[in-house]
Amino acid sequence: MRKILFLMFVLVFCTVAGYAQKLKKGSLDFLKNEKELNVVFDYSNVIFKFEDGIDEDKYVERQVIMEGEQWKKDWVNLKDSIKAGCLHSKFIKDFNIVLFDEGFMLRVGVFPSANYQIVIKVNEIVTGKNAGPFSDDPNMSVEVSVTSLNSTNVLANVQMKKTTGKPFSNTLGRIETVYENIGKDLGKFIVKKIK
Repeated sequence: MRKILFLMFVLVFCTVAGYAQKLKKGSLDFLKNEKELNVVFDYSNVIFKFEDGIDEDKYVERQVIMEGEQWKKDWVNLKDSIKAGCLHSKFIKDFNIVLFDEGFMLRVGVFPSANYQIVIKVNEIVTGKNAGPFSDDPNMSVEVSVTSLNSTNVLANVQMKKTTGKPFSNTLGRIETVYENIGKDLGKFIVKKIK
């Protein structure tokens, strides 16, 4: 029994450790005395996937057969609203709360006069599903680049793979929890690097 519990612990730890943040380039020390950090989201190459990692086109085609053309229209509207920023405030709120609770003055938001900005390139959004014990957690993979404002010179680069959320009943609610967790996780990561 102890061996089984130990193996389960190791499996969970390895799974979680594999999805952690990783500083791929640079340092974040220059953020220590900053108060504002502009944030920009980039969806130029985002890939949407559904439950169990099913590609978007295949899933949409299947849903149209099951639910009708209105489902496809609703999905396109939801996807467009995500790309337009309907969930950015969730990221911003949770990021700022983490830094506030740790005693830092740094805040992220739309700050066009900030010295630095973070560009969050969203690579993949997996919607997950809500199916009781067979639920599939939503997740996102993003790459975060820190640059001087109005510059493409990357000072630091953080990779966040498969940050998960909760399997709520509706698609937007599930994805919303991932934005919140990306904000929390990135906030904690930055705190650890600039303390």
